Amino acid sequence: MRLTEKIGNIPHLTALKNLAHAMDVTVYLVGGFLRDLFLSKKTKSFDFDFAVDRKVLPFAREFSKRIASSLVILDEEGRTYRVVLKKKDILYNYDFAKLRGDSLREDVMRRDFVLNTLCLRL
Repeated sequence: MRLTEKIGNIPHLTALKNLAHAMDVTVYLVGGFLRDLFLSKKTKSFDFDFAVDRKVLPFAREFSKRIASSLVILDEEGRTYRVVLKKKDILYNYDFAKLRGDSLREDVMRRDFVLNTLCLRL
């Protein structure tokens, strides 16, 4: 399976893209999930990390409503939120955080270069 097909199989990716468009926010899938996908690593749970340019809490809250799941505040000051969904014994964590800095470039520069510099705009 090609990498683009694997990305297309991310659960609720279409809902995320549609919501980002409706709320006029820019959302990037970042970090370890992309690395694992690129390396074809198998996993029983899924942790997706998203960097959002603005409206992070409203975005995460609306996404949790659209997929009928729970919203957890991980770091209110740092504006980091998790949407948790369990489906058929598989756990899906969708973490949303405000971009670290004023741009994607600044955000990426503040990440662990070994693991978390991959990003994909939704």
